[in-house]
Amino acid sequence: MDAAITEATAVATQFATHFYNTFDTNRQQLHLLYDDNVSLMTFEGATVTGKQKIIEKLVSLPFQTVKHILTTVDGQPTIDQGIMILVVGQLKTDNDPAHAFSEQFHLKKVGDSYVILNQSFRLSIHHG
Repeated sequence: MDAAITEATAVATQFATHFYNTFDTNRQQLHLLYDDNVSLMTFEGATVTGKQKIIEKLVSLPFQTVKHILTTVDGQPTIDQGIMILVVGQLKTDNDPAHAFSEQFHLKKVGDSYVILNQSFRLSIHHG
């Protein structure tokens, strides 16, 4: 099991680096990471399903510039060679102050790569 944990951690780190570098430079290119029909994303409480709707949501976000600064990336192996990933970091958009965020991914292995099955994103803002 230790080898599976080590591999999941390495894949999680590589995936997070690729995902956020792509998000920050060209969100449209993230379409390669999603399945046409089964990928599901919850973004700040709004859920969308399928590659096309997920990319439409990500591209429509109302900022011109974005930079993710990753604090931690945790990866765990799941059934069927999947990987659960939890990312904690800071998000800087346009001229706004940086905000803490957390994001979770469930990756499914397809051939030699992975697709995102599930994704949940939340800013760490307390309304209370």
